[in-house]
Amino acid sequence: MLFIEFFTYAHLIGFALGFGGAMVSDAIFFSSIKDKIITNTEYRFMKLGSRLVWIGLAVLFASGVVLVLLQPDLLTNAKFLTKMVIVSVIVCNGIIFHYVHMPHLISHIHIPLYTSHTFRQRSHFLTMSGGVSVISWFSAALLGSISSVPYSFIYLLAVYAVLLLSAVLGGITINYLLFRRS
Repeated sequence: MLFIEFFTYAHLIGFALGFGGAMVSDAIFFSSIKDKIITNTEYRFMKLGSRLVWIGLAVLFASGVVLVLLQPDLLTNAKFLTKMVIVSVIVCNGIIFHYVHMPHLISHIHIPLYTSHTFRQRSHFLTMSGGVSVISWFSAALLGSISSVPYSFIYLLAVYAVLLLSAVLGGITINYLLFRRS
């Protein structure tokens, strides 16, 4: 029982690091595109937030594996399986953000974003990615905070899919509103 409590605590620490890093990075990113310029400081904080996300995800993964080994019945739990899908989306989105979006952002430091044709072409992908990040982390937090859910895996997945679609449409809308006059 002590092992389960220890690894549950480690899992919470990993989540806190990942969630905190993601929210700081996302907030700085959305602030940067709102004022239409990325400064060195903003980029450094986004990069630091990204590192925290990866450290948090590594701790989440390691502690999660141990928790599943100690409690194999988790593999039949709809809430747990949904969280695994959400974490998979977080990881895929993080890989895209780190290897596709971050190099693009660094090439636009101190360049007014509205004047960059390449930034404007790709900005909707950036805002969608930010929306997917926010929705996914908050969905994982919500599921993690609830002791049990009376819904099936398919139902939970469908709700998450609707939330993701809303995030994508929200990202497109935010992008349009920010760059329509530019």
